[in-house]
Amino acid sequence: MDRAFQAAGLPTLCEEVDVAVAAPRVLAMFDDMMRRETPDLGWHVGRWARDQSLNAGLLARIAASPTLHSGLLEFARLARLENSDVQLGFAPQGDRILFWVKGALETLRGRDAGESYSVQIMISVLQDFMGPNWEPSEIGIQPSTVPRIVEHMYPDTRIVPGCSKYYVAIDNALLSRPPHQGPKGKPADEPDLPGALDELNFVETVQHLVRANIRDRYPSIGAVAEMVGVSPRTLQRRLAQLDANYSDVVDRVRFNIAATMLTKTDANVTEIANIMNYSDSSHFARSFRRLCGVSPLAYRGQARQLSTE
Repeated sequence: MDRAFQAAGLPTLCEEVDVAVAAPRVLAMFDDMMRRETPDLGWHVGRWARDQSLNAGLLARIAASPTLHSGLLEFARLARLENSDVQLGFAPQGDRILFWVKGALETLRGRDAGESYSVQIMISVLQDFMGPNWEPSEIGIQPSTVPRIVEHMYPDTRIVPGCSKYYVAIDNALLSRPPHQGPKGKPADEPDLPGALDELNFVETVQHLVRANIRDRYPSIGAVAEMVGVSPRTLQRRLAQLDANYSDVVDRVRFNIAATMLTKTDANVTEIANIMNYSDSSHFARSFRRLCGVSPLAYRGQARQLSTE
């Protein structure tokens, strides 16, 4: 798996749940693995991730909705905070609606894996209202043949191949249902989600991307600009408009991670310097002192003294 992530230019060994990554790279990795290993990989991943993939704040917002209909509207509105490539919508059809999903960038490699994964996340949200054992009466998929794993996972569901979009059918009579339970046991007072993705603080977005990749290699401005979707010059210009520059952003991310390692682990200065991709421990110590005012060892000593008081 590490080799697959590295080949796609994605971070490895991520210890944090919320890591920003470029959707085209993720889907391209899925596409490569589907060709080589498992054609129905998206369904496998979706089955594993259904109960743990969504942001807790988003789940709490959905569960706070009075009815399934309002919950689905909220989910469709906020879904792009989880995945900027996904679009959700509704199509009335007689006595039911089709809750559909499609990628915003329809030409991306691996789109089928991404959308088959998304269908199962949608079903997971629906089960918050209908109960954990609920299955939809019908699922529409784009491939012309039905993967065997789908028949196994949803034995009582009609699977319709060759559709224009992936969708889940929902009877109109169910739309007034209140939540069956809380969002997978998560508390309803989770912190609020950030604003719309394109309204996020630009510096914070760049910091997230740098943080996701810093332990694999020094994240070049060209690589991060590609993930943001702008040229390196535009990235620098937008940071400058916010009184920041790229090297300062990288230094701040490195400092925050190193400070946590100094207080939470027993890693020595040389180990931390290597993990943070400094040329040597002296370079790390100078950079750390410039931001903090003290050496890494002095910082560790002060932090541990405070923790015992």
